[in-house]
Amino acid sequence: MAGVDRSAFRQFRAPRGQGQSLVDPGWDELLPLVEANRQLAAGLPYDFGGTPLVELRAAARSSLLHAATGATVTDALERPLIMSGHQPELFHPGVWFKNFVLDRLARESAGRAVNLVIDSDLCRAPSISVPTGGATSPRVDAVAFDAASTPLPFEQRGVLDRSVLESFPDRVGEALAGLIDQPLVTGLWPRVVAAVAEGQPLGAAIGVARHALELDWGLAHSEAPISSVCDASPFRWFALDILLRLDDFHRAHNQALAEYRTAHKIRTPAQPIPDLHQRDGWLEAPFWVWTDDQPERRPLFARRDSGRLVLSDLLGGEWPIADAANFDSGAARLAELRFQHGVKIRSRALVTTVFARLLLADVFIHGIGGAKYDQVADRAAELYFGFAPPPHATATATLQLPIPHAPRISRDRPREIAAELRALQYHPERHLESPPSNAAAHIDAKRRWVQTDKTPANAAERHHAIESANAALQPFVEPRRAELLVEQERTTELLRTTAVLESREYAFCLFPADWLREQLRQVTAQA
Repeated sequence: MAGVDRSAFRQFRAPRGQGQSLVDPGWDELLPLVEANRQLAAGLPYDFGGTPLVELRAAARSSLLHAATGATVTDALERPLIMSGHQPELFHPGVWFKNFVLDRLARESAGRAVNLVIDSDLCRAPSISVPTGGATSPRVDAVAFDAASTPLPFEQRGVLDRSVLESFPDRVGEALAGLIDQPLVTGLWPRVVAAVAEGQPLGAAIGVARHALELDWGLAHSEAPISSVCDASPFRWFALDILLRLDDFHRAHNQALAEYRTAHKIRTPAQPIPDLHQRDGWLEAPFWVWTDDQPERRPLFARRDSGRLVLSDLLGGEWPIADAANFDSGAARLAELRFQHGVKIRSRALVTTVFARLLLADVFIHGIGGAKYDQVADRAAELYFGFAPPPHATATATLQLPIPHAPRISRDRPREIAAELRALQYHPERHLESPPSNAAAHIDAKRRWVQTDKTPANAAERHHAIESANAALQPFVEPRRAELLVEQERTTELLRTTAVLESREYAFCLFPADWLREQLRQVTAQA
């Protein structure tokens, strides 16, 4: 891949300072981007089984808006649609910031806003990291909101231990004692518990509670789970196109990854995501599959067999589609598998964003992680469809828990201390401004040898003499060394404390509600 253009793959980094944000492109370019993307999408030259992209786009948007609002929408393409998305987790405020940007951009473009809840992702650990122990010696503990289990998709993950769920805010409050008063979780969690009591899965309950809070705070976007998108007819047509051209998609997907890895000098084959593989004539598809009876998420595979398209998880499940080339028939068979046999086919991350950007959103707002990996999606789509999806936006912010603590020190200070300690060992004379008389002889001896050219004949003697002089001068710099060692220990502890207290990764529910609402409003207004 020597010809890969490294400039085609951009680097994104989260802002480090409290209250700082990243919105890319800048706000003055976002409104024009909405209209530019609308015009671009209207002219994309592709059809899915004979249905032009623009027609499938209208159907997909209508289906999404119905899932998000419950209303039948007849003007799906007439108003801008701004979207973002994330897993239904207790994420940090930098992720939540996307929803505030989503709301603002939709208002300013007179459009609609939908947050796509990625309930096809795995619920890996039902716990969050919480700082505890006070501001002078803090540590981080994991506080669970449910019992642990085999990771399942959020769509399938119910609550296993109601007592753990219900006691969560009390245990968070105890951990935060002395650091944060009245964390947001106190008001949020009764809504989570109520949603679980109504039969919602764990992730959906968290999402429902968060969205209710957003509405209380004046945001006006709607939400829809990716599961409902994947269960709708437009997605089935999109999926059939990929499954019927899976050889082409394989090549596009894996070539895009190879180019990305080359550009970023990544040698790990699983980064940023694994290649799609072949197994005994089966091609791995960019979809997940599971059933209600076997809810563990697993890769979907496909192969052509005597004109049929056969799907499988290679673990015993095999689902033929007799006339897949006829998209009406193939889509009907996928619907039958879903609603009569409980076979759930869900998009993987790369295909999720390609579908969302190509057939749903006028502008999709990613976080930094999604923006990085969507560079792979852009290239894969370009190789497969002949064009990339309309450009996306990227947004994140850094908000730190409002905990008073010792003044910040420079991250460079440990390196500076280590450099000075090394200099005391190997160049002690440079740290003696007025050397005492009993040090002068050692300094002079070292200077003479340093100024003497090194030769094979004198190398050993010269090295020994310089080392001896350095050793003899150590008592004269010992007071400074002792000061530096004390500072080094203190600096290490201060940096550890700072890292704990100033992390941007803490869940939004740990923050004081009024403080966080005002911070998010300010950062969004200033973006």
